[in-house]
Amino acid sequence: RGLQLGGGLAAALSIATWSVRGTAVGILTTSAEVRAAAIAVMPAVLITQVLKGLAYPANAVLMGGRDWIGSTAAMWASSAVLVLLLSRQVFGSGLLAVWASLAACFGMQVVMALGRVASKTGPWGALR
Repeated sequence: RGLQLGGGLAAALSIATWSVRGTAVGILTTSAEVRAAAIAVMPAVLITQVLKGLAYPANAVLMGGRDWIGSTAAMWASSAVLVLLLSRQVFGSGLLAVWASLAACFGMQVVMALGRVASKTGPWGALR
């Protein structure tokens, strides 16, 4: 339920933000260059927001289950992926690369948390 709620709220916020993107960016700055940059990167930011909305409850499941090994592994692995993507400039450089790398980081946290629970290892062995 937490994944549904977190993902649903983040998706709703992203859709709402996208629907008023011009107004939202216009309120924040009068600079045409800054507005153009913000509008250009906004799809990546909003996708990342949805993944973050899924990652927080996924991580909470691991921590709530006192799965310290699974939680630690997910955090370290996703952080390593983030550093690797940014340092190797896998998505290039600039704002879009930063947001794409963050999206990959949050996505990996979700996949690792779901995978850990589905594996029925560690504290999740009780689910057998």
